[in-house]
Order: sequence, then structure tokens, then C-alpha cells
Amino acid sequence: MMVTVGRTYRFRAVHALPGYPEPWCFPHEHDYTIHLEAAGGTPTDLLDDWWAEEEPLDADPTTVENIAERMLHAAPAFVVAVTVWEDGARWGRAER
Repeated sequence: MMVTVGRTYRFRAVHALPGYPEPWCFPHEHDYTIHLEAAGGTPTDLLDDWWAEEEPLDADPTTVENIAERMLHAAPAFVVAVTVWEDGARWGRAER
């Protein structure tokens, strides 16, 4: 059995998806929610420290699955999963 701990972060950002059909190719805003999961026993302060240094929208294109994948790739080894929501219905997840 795997036990995890996590933290949830929220921010508002503008993104566009070039090459996608309208309206997604135009700049538009989302209220993103990002949930970081770490191996059980990891102090959640370590997640806060890493989050403070991270640029979550540094993915191309900025789809939820690309953001989750890029963040997990850049994350310290104790981060086991990243879930990104762009609204209440659409999300992407990457896990080790």
C-alpha cells in the first residue's frame, strides 16, 4: 500500500493553445488548481518550498496534461503525482 500526503495550490492565469480551434487558440483565463502528492512521511513544507520556486505554466502547449507532466518531471523525487485542474470539470494528472 502507498500512503501519500499532499498540498493544493490555486492561481489565476492566462493561456492560449496555438494551433487549436477557436476559442482555445485565443488568450483566455482559468482558475487553476494544482494538487501535489508526496510520499507519506514527507513534510508538506517541502512541497511549499518547491512550489514557491516553480513556474507551472512553463509547458507547451499549456494543456492540463502537459502542465502536470512537466511539473512532475521537474519535481523532486519525493513528489509522486501532480494533478492540474483548469476548471471544475477538466483536469490532467501525471504520476511516477
